Amino acid sequence: MRLPLPLMRFLLPFCMLAVICQAGPSAADECIANTWQQKADLPGGARDAAIAFSMNGKGYVAGGYSSTKTPGIFSDLWEYDPATNAWTRKADVPVKNGVAGGVGFSLNGYGYIVIADQVSTMQVFMYDPFSNAWHQQKDFPGKARDRAVAFVANGKAFMGLGISLPPTASGGDYLTDFWAYNPALDSWDPAPSFPGNGRSDGIAFSVNDVGFVGLGVNGNLLPNEVLQDIWSLENGNWKQRGDFPGGPTQDAVAFSVGPSGYVGTGFIKDNVAATTAAFWEYNPSADFWTQKTDFGGKARYAAVGFSIDTKGYVGTGLFIKDISDPSLPQDVYFQDLWSFCTGLPCIPPSPPTLSASYPPNLCTGSNGGFLINGDIGNTLNISVNGAPYYSGPSPFPGSLPAVPGTVNISFSQTTPQKCQSSTQSFSLQPSTVTPTPVIKTAPKVCTDYDNSKQTEFAKSTVTCTNCTGTMRYSLDNKLVAVTASTSATGIMTALSGPPLVGPHLWSVTQKGTNNLCTDSKPAKASFDVLECVITGR
Repeated sequence: MRLPLPLMRFLLPFCMLAVICQAGPSAADECIANTWQQKADLPGGARDAAIAFSMNGKGYVAGGYSSTKTPGIFSDLWEYDPATNAWTRKADVPVKNGVAGGVGFSLNGYGYIVIADQVSTMQVFMYDPFSNAWHQQKDFPGKARDRAVAFVANGKAFMGLGISLPPTASGGDYLTDFWAYNPALDSWDPAPSFPGNGRSDGIAFSVNDVGFVGLGVNGNLLPNEVLQDIWSLENGNWKQRGDFPGGPTQDAVAFSVGPSGYVGTGFIKDNVAATTAAFWEYNPSADFWTQKTDFGGKARYAAVGFSIDTKGYVGTGLFIKDISDPSLPQDVYFQDLWSFCTGLPCIPPSPPTLSASYPPNLCTGSNGGFLINGDIGNTLNISVNGAPYYSGPSPFPGSLPAVPGTVNISFSQTTPQKCQSSTQSFSLQPSTVTPTPVIKTAPKVCTDYDNSKQTEFAKSTVTCTNCTGTMRYSLDNKLVAVTASTSATGIMTALSGPPLVGPHLWSVTQKGTNNLCTDSKPAKASFDVLECVITGR
């Protein structure tokens, strides 16, 4: 029987650190299906029980146990870029005692770590890769625990299982509860409890928004404490699947690529106890396992696994000499990293989403526009009327000129590995909102009957909605003034000719811009000519 990790570390304080450090292949290696390729070693040191996640085309490894570091737990964070086969040190996880044995996942381009604070609280930290900063979120509301599992489905993270903390005389309670995390609300809600035996050191992955959970260890089930059952959670319902054919296994790694899940390495207990390098592919639709090429490095358990595009990555971990391979001189903590080529074709991302659009307005001359959101790290491709319009990062708040005719916009996104989504499209029909002038006050005109002269003494005040063209003023249906201004005040000049008598009609029309939309209906107002009161005569 394999001892729980914390107890084994206590019993093996004198294990020396030996790291396999071989030069990894270049980033441009050819992907040959069902093969492993060694990559650059993790520079931060060998470790096991680290926490890993991937997002935005890169992998991240945080924390873990070390045989040489004091107090023996890392809190560092490293970013792996497969394009350059290089690691970059990022901001440390802001915890006092290091991070190990927790869970990691990514949502919406941000990384999350859930870790016990060594007392009774489960802390949640979100990593922002754009600002290279950690932000503490609301605590996990369930019992404090070690070596739980987590997977992502339908935009939420599901976390559960594990062994309770602080430890009890018997080692702890093996938990079965699950919780769902909503990143938009930073909130946790109870999810359906796991119907199998409680356990720690299990595996979890998701395929097409269905979660898969299994394997692990329950020390209360001796002599069958190491487990090999697999369960799925879909639409709130747990379902038992076929057992893992690799035998009872704990501390394995798991990841998913496209329609398949992958599980391998770990500590097995069948007829003998040993670390393993076996690797398996799971087809959820057929509930069928296929053995793949063994892991390319040495057999190990408590490693990390993550996937980027069509490749899986496995690294770090721990090997115990006296269980399986006496040729190694001592127990070994690893810092190597290996990639596995699944052989799957390019996996296209989901298409970007159109979140807003508005058409051009031909009467006002205003541009149309749209807002398209793609996944962080991908390239947006936008065409207008069949011609390339934009290629660049997301999001894109686009604008369109105020042109006549229907405007057709198509868009897609491409991953860093050049996998393109399906193309979506929409059309914008230019708006022809008719301008609407309103006469607020009619002009006031007086006439001097003796001198046959009339004079304006108050201008007409006009307001106009959707107006950008010329304002046209008419008296008794005869044009008397045209202005290019869209100001609210019309112009009334002194009128010559015979004196005005009786009522008259004053009207204002706004003409459409560049003849692209119809003129407004005239706004009309009647007024009477008054007799001027002339003083000093």
